[in-house]
Amino acid sequence: MENQEKNKEEITTIPDLVVLIKNSFQSAKEHVDERFDKVEDRLDKVENRLDKVENRLGKVEGKIDSFVERYDEAKLEMRVDYVENILNVPKK
Repeated sequence: MENQEKNKEEITTIPDLVVLIKNSFQSAKEHVDERFDKVEDRLDKVENRLDKVENRLGKVEGKIDSFVERYDEAKLEMRVDYVENILNVPKK
């Protein structure tokens, strides 16, 4: 008689299995959702930092472009000759 009672307690029905599987999937889904939210937050921070870097790079490019426009090759040779004359450096 005791054996039969233990067997009855140990028997898991299909609806019980369905509930167990459903709970397992729900738990896994919540865990994955939480992890994806954290990854998404980190990616947002990286995007913000990248935007700032791009803005700074744009400013640097602008400064370099304006500097290059002021010193073209014709003027550069003349300026080097002037500096060499001032420093009394022999021409090559």
